[in-house]
Amino acid sequence: SEITSYTMTYTSTCGDGAWISMDPVTVQVVDGTVERVSGDEPGKLATVANLYGLIDSARAGGAASVEATYGAWGQPVEVDIEYSDATDDRFCVSVSAFEPA
Repeated sequence: SEITSYTMTYTSTCGDGAWISMDPVTVQVVDGTVERVSGDEPGKLATVANLYGLIDSARAGGAASVEATYGAWGQPVEVDIEYSDATDDRFCVSVSAFEPA
């Protein structure tokens, strides 16, 4: 079953500028809704649901490379997507802390 309440800290160092957060971002999600964010807040937030969606759509869309590793609760902890070999359109997120509520 999907975890819908948790606190997650991550960093995104590549991808669309709206995702990039060179400093760690901590997101608190309660029942699937983002309740609190601290740190360098990017325009788009990585949540477990968002990361699963990006992984699934990249695989379905034929991305050049989709790599993901998962933590103890099945949540993505490392995501690296290269959408096309021809352009610089890579997306990567590294989760440094994850605590289910």
